[in-house]
Amino acid sequence: MSIAVALWIDDADYIDDRSEEALDYLLTMLERLGIRATFKLAGEKARVLEQHRRTDLINKLRTHDLCFHSDLHSFHPTVIEYTEPLSFHDGAAAFDARDMHGFHDMRRIFGKELVGYGQPGEAWTPDVFPVLKQQGADVNLDDHFILDVDGMAFSYGGVLNFNHVRRILRYDYHNEAGLDDANREFDRLAEQDFGRDYPEEVRLFSVFYHPSEFFSAEFLGDYYNFRDGKNHAYDAEGRFIGYTMPPGFDIETEHRYIDLVGQFLQHMLSRGARFVTASDLRNMQIRRRRFIEIDDIRAMAASYAENGISFFDIGGEYVSASEGFVLLAQMLSEKPLHPYLLYGPEERGVSVIGSSGIITRAQAAATMAEHDFIYGYPQMKSMYHVDDSILTPYDLCATAAVMVSRNLEECEIVRGTLLSEQSVCHHSNWSRRWLFGDNFHVPNTYEKTKLQC
Repeated sequence: MSIAVALWIDDADYIDDRSEEALDYLLTMLERLGIRATFKLAGEKARVLEQHRRTDLINKLRTHDLCFHSDLHSFHPTVIEYTEPLSFHDGAAAFDARDMHGFHDMRRIFGKELVGYGQPGEAWTPDVFPVLKQQGADVNLDDHFILDVDGMAFSYGGVLNFNHVRRILRYDYHNEAGLDDANREFDRLAEQDFGRDYPEEVRLFSVFYHPSEFFSAEFLGDYYNFRDGKNHAYDAEGRFIGYTMPPGFDIETEHRYIDLVGQFLQHMLSRGARFVTASDLRNMQIRRRRFIEIDDIRAMAASYAENGISFFDIGGEYVSASEGFVLLAQMLSEKPLHPYLLYGPEERGVSVIGSSGIITRAQAAATMAEHDFIYGYPQMKSMYHVDDSILTPYDLCATAAVMVSRNLEECEIVRGTLLSEQSVCHHSNWSRRWLFGDNFHVPNTYEKTKLQC
């Protein structure tokens, strides 16, 4: 058993110049400890560093993994605000048009590829993933309540998600006396056996900070400038009137806080922990140690038929619901068993079962091979036409599962349940979140998130 620590630093403070001093001191501390981290930057932050001619910071950041943190972070409308009313396909196109120039600016400024993404604050949406996947940014490293698969890393939306992992840990450096408690908590979690880890021989921790939190008690100054769904730096006519800077600590206090975090990280190193970046996590991904066999598909099909359609463990690696759909289609058509990325449907429908209520093995195989496309990647159709029936992908998948598990040549159409959508949180009222303001509900984002499970 080994210990891995994914340290990620979010920096979207393009407003307050004090954040550059904090970033510099933090980077120097990491260099002294020999730690590489994952820095998630807003596109505007990268542009500001370029405008301020901070080549020193740009060069230091280049030695770490870089991820995209949206273009303007909390500036309204945020990613979730402008994609909430849109379909999955249209939301992806909107993200591409409104935010991805920041991605390309970062790639130009730093002269290296971006490894992944992390949503700005709580502005989660699944619409971003096909766009990012197309650009090779295929790791999502963050902590969000909306989606949790047993505290494990999981494949979702075509990218590897480290979202809300079991061992997420932060030391509250404001309490200097609490360092010993934080160290003991790290030791306790390092010894705790959760039964399944990622990979199984590695105990993975997720630790995160923001440079701006070290000089200000108010996170990023966002509360002053972007609370309640408004851009407070602009008047009612849209004229810029200036950002509000939060009160800050003196430079000695800022440095002491960063040094305390450094002591926390040093304790991890002393316990044999190795620090891993987003690209390391991608390389650590559990790989199936053998070929997928017919008996695996029959076992998966039996589980789908009895329990519902969900993640399924084949050879130590989870198969997603959409990959299970692909494998069933390959099994029915007697093709090699190789799962591939298949995005979920655009919308949820209701099956209309025809007069016979029966489909054959050949019909199911041919129909399941039909796809729509999003950003060049195959996507499930929202409805499939089979003879005189119109079926949802879930009913088609469940029917195919019965055929495979029982080795039938034809089968009555059965209703399917997408069990994996239970991994999605069910609270769509986000008005309690200070960034979004009163009566901000995101039912469409929740529905899209479920459909991509």
